[in-house]
Amino acid sequence: ESRIFTPLDRADGINVLRFAAAENLVASGYVWDENRRQMAFKPYLMAQRNGDGLVIGFAHDPSTRAYLDGLDLLIANAVIIAPARVR
Repeated sequence: ESRIFTPLDRADGINVLRFAAAENLVASGYVWDENRRQMAFKPYLMAQRNGDGLVIGFAHDPSTRAYLDGLDLLIANAVIIAPARVR
């Protein structure tokens, strides 16, 4: 499943984390050239208010096979800390 999001405008929400430039996008492995161009500078993690709450959107499941352990902190932040800051 492919999810490439359009960055949010400042008035609409926050682009918390974004992909790097096309030439810096891959540290290892392979990404098709067209996908690399489409993903460059697009958001990976976004936050947007909705009514009294906050919608947090990930472009990719950060817990897939626990492959990228560092992303566990993003999940914890989204589930525990972010709701406490919504007023």
